[in-house]
Amino acid sequence: MYHTTVKTCTATLGSAPTVTGATSVIINVQDSYGQVSSASATVQINPPPKPTISITSGGVQSVSVNAAIAPVTFKLTGTPPLTISTNSNDVASVTISAGCGTTVMTCTASLGNALGTAGTATLTLTVEDNYVQIASAQATVTETAVATAGSGGGGGGGALDRWTLFGLGGLALLSTLNASRRSANGQLPL
Repeated sequence: MYHTTVKTCTATLGSAPTVTGATSVIINVQDSYGQVSSASATVQINPPPKPTISITSGGVQSVSVNAAIAPVTFKLTGTPPLTISTNSNDVASVTISAGCGTTVMTCTASLGNALGTAGTATLTLTVEDNYVQIASAQATVTETAVATAGSGGGGGGGALDRWTLFGLGGLALLSTLNASRRSANGQLPL
């Protein structure tokens, strides 16, 4: 008569690689009589949750042209190492703080000074993990022109349309003509 012994074994597969998908594991056993048996299992390796990025300060700003722009502070979540990339328009330079996405998860983007023209500048920050999962956040900076004498922002007056200027020019001309007539008649000008 044959004697059967059942043993339960555990196979440890180690840590999951950065490649996702299904893989098969085949386990072969052989007894002392040379009899072989095998069993297979499929292991599904899923990516970790995708990274996130959220702007915590400096996401909406308004500055004068050529003025310093406050840094944009943002927070990351995800499985490090994370790669940060930037895309901007009307921003002279963008510098990301050291260690961002690898050793530090609260980071800053320094934007330098606003450019010399009024308008809206945008900065898009994108975070990507080793599983090619991405997330983005956007900051905006409104760059306003500095008021100068005669530009209508000096606290009095302002820009006049052409019809108002035409009317004022006509009044000045009439005033000059009246003064000339009075002077010719020996009267004092008003």
